[in-house]
Amino acid sequence: MARLRQDPTTWQWVITGNAVSPPATSVPEACPFCPAQQAASQEIVIAERRDAQGNWLVRVVADRAPLLRIEGELDRSGEGIFDTMNAVGAHEIIIEGQNHNATLGSLAPELFRLLVEVFRERLVDLKRDPRMRYIEIFQNQGPLAGALVSHPHAQLVASPILPHRVERELRACQKHYQNKERCVFCDLLRQEIKDQKRVVADQDGFVLLCPYASRYPYEMWLLPRRHHSCFEEGVGSPEVLAALANFLQAALRKTERLSPSLYFVLHTEPSRLVPRVLQEYWRTLSEDFHWHIEILPRLEARRKYLREEEFYLNPVLPEEAAQQLRRL
Repeated sequence: MARLRQDPTTWQWVITGNAVSPPATSVPEACPFCPAQQAASQEIVIAERRDAQGNWLVRVVADRAPLLRIEGELDRSGEGIFDTMNAVGAHEIIIEGQNHNATLGSLAPELFRLLVEVFRERLVDLKRDPRMRYIEIFQNQGPLAGALVSHPHAQLVASPILPHRVERELRACQKHYQNKERCVFCDLLRQEIKDQKRVVADQDGFVLLCPYASRYPYEMWLLPRRHHSCFEEGVGSPEVLAALANFLQAALRKTERLSPSLYFVLHTEPSRLVPRVLQEYWRTLSEDFHWHIEILPRLEARRKYLREEEFYLNPVLPEEAAQQLRRL
């Protein structure tokens, strides 16, 4: 089994070992997500939604070359200063309808609502597994975003670790709360709504804005006005889920008018089924964190400067970006 190894100088986890599936380097000849290939494949169907005629609308399958595998125990161990564990987790593909040429923005509104419903369902299900510390849902659309299959699909990765950017975000939220006893995202929302310089849209309990220190041109964040750390609990009612689906799809349509290539990722709270020491460490999580969705258009092949150092260069001011996005 592949192993996870942690770099003690950055806390970054890396998957290592011979069992790691090599990344795909070319587009498959036949689309693996189209109905004909799906009918002939041996893929494990984890969940799905069907119409009245029995045709599947949204389907969740196990990835054929998963980053992490569901079988086995974590087997945490130390090697001197180093920490390691088995690469246990889940890697799922969420296929968004049978139309190969569709995009997120062009999906039928009812289909998009089902998609968001499935996102929530998979989070609820996987958080029951005490091995899974964090579940990340993201989507690459278009060649500039790294998508090898054009058929619309999202990915879900459940892992026993926190993604590096999410962990830094959680620590920053915790620090802000310790200093001010307020959620930093709630503070951010209050200021952005007051200033109106970077707000793109504000309706039905959700706000779309270009962040003050945008990393990419036309980067947008979608946040609920009402504070909630947990996505699946925050959109628990059918009315809120439907409002989010409509608002998110409208935001994605704006993005697609700038570029057909985009990336979006959901940031929500980690699982609470963790050892007691972690529960105590993140004890203010429900008060200090605020779930949100990050939307990143891909306008050019080179999107980062000094990639390994996480140093970004964005030539478009977020105030100007928000002004243009409002007009779309």
